[in-house]
Parts: sequence; C-alpha cells; structure tokens
Amino acid sequence: MFDTPSIPSASEHFEVLLQESGGQIERIISHHYASPPDFWYDSPQSEWVVLLRGQAALEFTDNTNTETILLNSGDYCRIAPRQRHRIAWTAENTLWLAVHFAESSPCD
Repeated sequence: MFDTPSIPSASEHFEVLLQESGGQIERIISHHYASPPDFWYDSPQSEWVVLLRGQAALEFTDNTNTETILLNSGDYCRIAPRQRHRIAWTAENTLWLAVHFAESSPCD
C-alpha cells in the first residue's frame, strides 16, 4: 500500500486512485518539493489533503496576507474552492492523499 516509486529530488509524482464526475482521489509523492515562485493553485473544487508520511508546509494567500501551515504525518487540511495555496516545501518522500470534490448545496 505504501510502496512508492523512486522520484528525483525537487519533484512530485501524482497517481489518480479514483475518478468520478464529482471529483477524484489522488496519491501524491513529494520529494524535497516546493511550488515554483509566484505559482498558486486556484481550484474551483474543494480539496481535502492528509499527510500519510513526511512533513510539508502549505502557504495560503488572499492576495493581502499569506499564512503558512506546517503538516506532519497524520495531519489534514481542507482547502476551500478558489483558496489560493502553494507548497512551500516538503520533506523527502512525503506521501499525501488528496480528495478533490465539488461543493454541493444543502438540498442536493
């Protein structure tokens, strides 16, 4: 279950585990990775991530303020739609599980 491919330093490997119309589940392996300078994810979907192994720091911005959150093994974080975020850094062989899903209204 935790066998991970060997990947080069300063990179990430994505593997889609499940994809349905409402979203997807990914396994992500990061190895001393950081998002490129001035790059921000800005997804229309919600995202929930859990760190299964390693350490990472996520940065969030609202274009005025930036906040950094440190994640250790077992920590998780929900990222709202359109919440601009980036990976500040990851430790060696950091393993994530990311769930991307569409928001639904209370009547759905």
